[in-house]
Amino acid sequence: MNKLIHSGAMLLALLHPLQTLANETLFSPTAKNMTGEWGGVRTDLRRHGYDFTLEYSAMTATNISGGYDRDKTLRYSDQYILGVNMDLEKILGIHDGEFKASVNNRNGRDLTQDRLQDPRAPVIGSGVQS
Repeated sequence: MNKLIHSGAMLLALLHPLQTLANETLFSPTAKNMTGEWGGVRTDLRRHGYDFTLEYSAMTATNISGGYDRDKTLRYSDQYILGVNMDLEKILGIHDGEFKASVNNRNGRDLTQDRLQDPRAPVIGSGVQS
């Protein structure tokens, strides 16, 4: 019986943050942030000088005409960015101090390199040799 009460209390403690998140409207067009305020955690972090971002973008392109290769191949690329902006005045007391950092993950193929640039032509102004 003691184990059952202990397990029930642990389960309630673990599920309590989910109740707070369930009350938020995620992905709402009227919300300031797409993923809500994380049960107040996001607002608290921002108040202390930390602002996190997560971005995603996707692009497609095709070579309709021209270029050295007339193959009409479709290319797709995407990018994820995880970033943080830190207000150093709030964090360390440095007047007007700010620190920004981001990690980018890019995937896909470059249409310009694959279909438009002639690989036999030299690349001017680049230290990279093909």
